[in-house]
Amino acid sequence: MSRQEKSWGRRWRRHLLRRIRNFLVAAIGPPLIRCWIGSLRIRWMNITYRKGRLPFRPSGIYVFWHQRMLALAGAFVNSGFRVLVSQHGDGEMIARVVALLGMQPIRGSSTRGGSRAVLEILRGKTSDVMIAITPDGPRGPRHRFQEGAVYLASRTGLPVFPVAVSFERFGKLPTWDQFIVPRPFTRALVRLGEAVRVPPDADRERIEAVRKALEETLRALTEATDANFSALYPHARTLRELVDIDSSMFR
Repeated sequence: MSRQEKSWGRRWRRHLLRRIRNFLVAAIGPPLIRCWIGSLRIRWMNITYRKGRLPFRPSGIYVFWHQRMLALAGAFVNSGFRVLVSQHGDGEMIARVVALLGMQPIRGSSTRGGSRAVLEILRGKTSDVMIAITPDGPRGPRHRFQEGAVYLASRTGLPVFPVAVSFERFGKLPTWDQFIVPRPFTRALVRLGEAVRVPPDADRERIEAVRKALEETLRALTEATDANFSALYPHARTLRELVDIDSSMFR
């Protein structure tokens, strides 16, 4: 067998194994995430309203570190969030899971296929739109805020909301981002930061300045929420304590 044939054989096996993995994860992942995250005792900070069984989110671009996305994926099932998912090999697996959790995956990232994803978002309406982005994904460096979310905010006029997610008990996987897996039934805290507006048609210098500021803000918000979890959690609200906008907000 020639070297070229061996190389083709290895690529074919990797492709087949990836397809099998994606199928299995799509079949098992969504129900597992629903049950796992559904067991957490989640409380919410700086969020006042809810809409049915979900916290109410104003239109915007929500950014959080890649290592913490598991809890948010499970907490916002059937929320209609548009989730930016990378086009690299693992992206197909994540996109399938996201779609089966009732969110809309949009393929692309700031490092691969980003322009196409941005154009897809810009074709749609920007009112009542929630976009979720892990700004250090898909492959890091960890906690390094890439500029894609800032560029998108500038072109859509949507505000950027930093989001911190912390847990009382959790484990970390040996991945590039030290992916966090909360233990079942543990306490969890989702903390929304202040909205950040990006000037329309911002030039590269301005986008870089906002990127740096958002990186510092998200790091600080996450670190402070981790460090002060025990003090913050009692003052945060359960889902039932949020005001249901369907029944009271517009009376």
